[in-house]
Amino acid sequence: MLSPIYELTFKVYLKAKEMTDIPQTQAGFKAKSVYYERNLNTMKNIHSINFIKHTTLLACSALLAVNLAACSQPAASDAASTTGSASSSATSDTAQIPNPWTGCTTLADAAALTGYDFTVPDSVDGYPDVTIAVLESEQLTEVQYSSGNARLCLRKAPGSDDISGDFNQYAESNAVDVDGRSVTLQGNDGQVQLATWLDGDYTYSIGIYREDGTGLTADEMTGLVKAAK
Repeated sequence: MLSPIYELTFKVYLKAKEMTDIPQTQAGFKAKSVYYERNLNTMKNIHSINFIKHTTLLACSALLAVNLAACSQPAASDAASTTGSASSSATSDTAQIPNPWTGCTTLADAAALTGYDFTVPDSVDGYPDVTIAVLESEQLTEVQYSSGNARLCLRKAPGSDDISGDFNQYAESNAVDVDGRSVTLQGNDGQVQLATWLDGDYTYSIGIYREDGTGLTADEMTGLVKAAK
């Protein structure tokens, strides 16, 4: 069975043949030649056009099939994103990133983890809430006094590094002597917001953090330094 393209081509050929069956006179021969040439060109053009249409149709059909297959399932990135989101939601309550800090009830509990004692004030006026925590990987002890969003943070650890975790750039920095210890006081506008010092084999820091950015007076900060051992 002929394909539609070749069937159409064959019909055009037969039509052309009918039109070219004219008397073989000299004039008729010329007419036949003209008609034959014209119809032959027509047949070629029709065949070419139909071939292009047929090829284009096949290409479009193939492209449509591919698109339908792609639409039948989510893209890999979308699937991964969806899976990741679902996984995050499913594990957010059960498999959160471990907190590196260990909370302690007393300073004695902290000492059991770090191997050293940390002496600090029992309380600080204006900061009623006290929390104690240890960063075991650094053997760092932190005692935090807080009131709302304001907090006073005292730290101690073995070594000589800056353990404050405060990377602010302060306009003022002064070294003062506090009970034979060289303490660096940093702050802005005459107020002290950070104190750091070394004592023996240990490094210390005290930072004050308030929403309004205000600090302590030099006397208030050095008073805390004296109490921290």
